[in-house]
Amino acid sequence: MSSSDESHDRFYLAPYVKARWSNTAYSRPVGLFGSGYHQSRITSRSFWRDLTYVAASWIDPQSVADLKDAILSTSIRSRTWSLSVERLDQIVDFLFYHSFLIAESIGSSPDHRYSRNFLHFGLYGNHPQKTQNLLASSTVIVLGCGGIGNHIAHSLATSGVGQIILVDHDRVELSNLTRQIMFTENDIGQHKVHALKRSLEARNRSAHIATCLLEIQRYTDLKDLPESDLIVVSADHPSDIGMWVNEYCVSQRKSYIMVGYINDISVIGPFYIPGKTSCYACKTFSFHEQEATRTDSELRINKRFKTASFPSVNAVAAGYATGDIMKYLGGFGSPLAVDQRIGIHSMEARMELQKIPKNLACSVCSSV
Repeated sequence: MSSSDESHDRFYLAPYVKARWSNTAYSRPVGLFGSGYHQSRITSRSFWRDLTYVAASWIDPQSVADLKDAILSTSIRSRTWSLSVERLDQIVDFLFYHSFLIAESIGSSPDHRYSRNFLHFGLYGNHPQKTQNLLASSTVIVLGCGGIGNHIAHSLATSGVGQIILVDHDRVELSNLTRQIMFTENDIGQHKVHALKRSLEARNRSAHIATCLLEIQRYTDLKDLPESDLIVVSADHPSDIGMWVNEYCVSQRKSYIMVGYINDISVIGPFYIPGKTSCYACKTFSFHEQEATRTDSELRINKRFKTASFPSVNAVAAGYATGDIMKYLGGFGSPLAVDQRIGIHSMEARMELQKIPKNLACSVCSSV
């Protein structure tokens, strides 16, 4: 949005903006304006002085014209400081370009349920209410309601996604409680989808939560899934479920995102969007080789495998995936897991990217 787009609208400085001049943060003195990814570094002391003055003058809502009139009038009266029209225009454009201003008409009160969502969407330059409406009109299937499914379902429900369909056949066990955060000891023995539905509805009564007691044992079982805008694949068994979901979604032109972990590595992706991205089969993964090609020793070892699931690993994978899901459903930003898998290591500060370029000879998506 530019300052000329809403000539009669009133704006105010976004609450997520911070300002600090630092003589030690970098090799030379620098002004830090904003916060997080959108933080800007200002090396000009004079521009920093003018920028912070204008920004501080825009804490209360006012139109661009009124703000400029007030600033220029003050500058003219001042004997120690002056601000040119050109510099003021530059600063106003800077504030709009970096989404540091919020229109009063689309703001929300701090006690509004989705007020923090609104700030986040505004940070990306999106219209917060329109983005929230897109979430409210979306339907998401959470396929697998274990550790990752718990985290993601919670985030979707509390962030205002309209309908969430929980798909699982397992029951809550005592060992689940270390990482499947939405269950309690009273839920042990109950189906996960029913316990999770109750827990989600206790956090957001306006969310529509549906359950589906479906055990995926073969590819054809996927045909019993309800309609949705997106499938979140957080199930890790059977071992071929990823390939099955990929083939099914490609054939039905449905979007999906895969989320999981390899022991201590959180794994996100790929995020498949029909007609736009590569699919899971565009790259052959070694752990999907046919069982027939493995030796008896390999089969004996792999048969007893049980993943070393841990709360923090689940949470990291779910957190990154939730960010991608919100971007896709809300139409802001670009999902990180498009055309790649992201591996986040917990034993060291390292992120690993496994690229999945579009394969024009892919046996699954090339003909679709």
